[in-house]
Order: sequence, then structure tokens, then C-alpha cells
Amino acid sequence: MTMRTARRRDLRLLPVALAGWAGAGAAISFPEHAVALAVIFWVVAALALVIAARTSLPTTVALIAVAFAVAGGAASHVALAQPAREAVAGLQITGGRTAAFEVDVVGKVERSATGFRFDAITRSATIGSDSTPVSAPVLVRVQERPAGLDLGAQVEVTGTAFRADAADREVLVIEASTIRLVRAPTGPLAVAATLRTGLVEAVDGLPDPGAGLVPGLAVGDTSAVTEDLDQQMKASSLSHLTAVSGAKCE
Repeated sequence: MTMRTARRRDLRLLPVALAGWAGAGAAISFPEHAVALAVIFWVVAALALVIAARTSLPTTVALIAVAFAVAGGAASHVALAQPAREAVAGLQITGGRTAAFEVDVVGKVERSATGFRFDAITRSATIGSDSTPVSAPVLVRVQERPAGLDLGAQVEVTGTAFRADAADREVLVIEASTIRLVRAPTGPLAVAATLRTGLVEAVDGLPDPGAGLVPGLAVGDTSAVTEDLDQQMKASSLSHLTAVSGAKCE
């Protein structure tokens, strides 16, 4: 197979990618019709597969089927996420009103420009005297990292919140003024957290900036990466090395 033939075949992924983006964009723009859009895309994909088996151009029609299947998958994902967005739509969080959220940490705790950030799933939201059970993906930003805050922990955060953009994975962004550990990670997650914490403590005191990079290079823990070091790595186009989760560097 020549290089030119390989490149032509690679271009077949272009309509698939475009269809995926189009499907996601349409579902995000019209969330109330996300389910209908997903069904339409999947039906067209199925019909294309049937036609592909009976046509003289099976490759072209099969490519169309794959493109619509990808679009259907993207629209389906948006449709599945819509109930979580609707669940928080009625929360009175506008105007900088303070609210308390009980959340489960589902992402690693990373440094940010103002402190730390992590992905979480809410258990409940309390605004004033009203407490509402709600399950939705959120992004939590906090200035200080309490002991025990790691993947798998359950915490209560108090602060302000605002709705994320429609294209974001999270539904809310919570700017936490206080954070309280309800339950530390348990089971395998507790073991993993202990190993990560132990590595960070083991390199503490070693010369910078290497000390901050070692946990990121080894296990993807960027908690020891300072803002200055992060900016330097970005300026040198090496930011991908700060959290490679054990990948080899040569």
C-alpha cells in the first residue's frame, strides 16, 4: 500500500468526525430534541447498513452508516446527560447566593490558578433551609486542600455556584469558600490515595522543580506542580509531561 493510498484512506475519517461534531452540536443546541435526534441518527445508520449490503458501493454507504452511528452516539450521550442538567435547573443559585453541596469526588484533585479543583457528583444541594437530593456532575474549585481530600472521598462544600456552558461535561461550577471532609476514600481508592500521597511526601524537600514533576510523571498526580512550574512547562510546550500517569519518557 502506497503512502498516497494510505492518506486517502485516512481521509475517510473526516466525514465521520464531522458527523460526530454535528450530532453533538445539534443535540446541545436543541437539548429538548436530543432524544429524537439520537433516534433519527441511529435509524439512518441502520438503514445505511441495510443498503450497504445490497449496493454496488458498499464501502461508501458503510462509511455513511458509521458517520450517522457516531452522530447518534454523540446525541445519545447528550440526551443521557440532560436529566442531570434539568435536575439543577430549578436550584436558586443565581445572584451569588450561598449554597451547600454534599458531593462525591470522582476526579483527581489538581492545582489551579486559585487553589485546587476536582470533578465530583452531587448527592444533595442545600439552599437556605431547603435541602434537595440531586445527582449531577460538577466542578469544584477550592482554595485549600484538606487532609483526606482525594478520589473517592465524600465532602461537603459551601459557596457560590453557577451553571456551566451547555457543551461542558459538568452541570455546575462550585466556587467553594469552605470544605469539610465527610468520609475519606475507602477500599482500593484509599490504597491508591495512600500511595499517591506517600510519593508526594517522599519527594518533598528535593530540589525544585524536579520534586514537583516526579509525582506527575510517575502517577499523574499534579498536586505538587506549582503555578510557576505549570506556566514554564506550557511555555516550553512540555505541559503534557506534568501528568503522564506512568508513561515512559525517553
